[in-house]
Amino acid sequence: MYVYDEMTGRPYENPPGSGQLVVRPAGTAAPCRIPGVGCPKGTPEDPRGLNEANRAAWRFDRECRAVGHFPDDPLVRRNASLIRQVEEDIERHERNDFRRAVLAQLSRKRI
Repeated sequence: MYVYDEMTGRPYENPPGSGQLVVRPAGTAAPCRIPGVGCPKGTPEDPRGLNEANRAAWRFDRECRAVGHFPDDPLVRRNASLIRQVEEDIERHERNDFRRAVLAQLSRKRI
């Protein structure tokens, strides 16, 4: 129903800070329904977010890390391994994105 900032996940306000949300024009699709645009969380029919079981496993992993103790259990080890692998992939992508941004800025300036 409203126009959202995809970076912050918050609805746009007009004027900013007024609390008056910007209504999406009638007949326009939500970003998750626009081909080529999409939404990081997918669509209601095909969500990309964590399901409840995965969210619980992630929370458990965070708790174990916080206290520095993981139970000696094959499922816990498997989940911890998968979670760490995804986190490392994300960190690698973020580093690469940062490097590209720095190189792009440097290419615009003479050193």
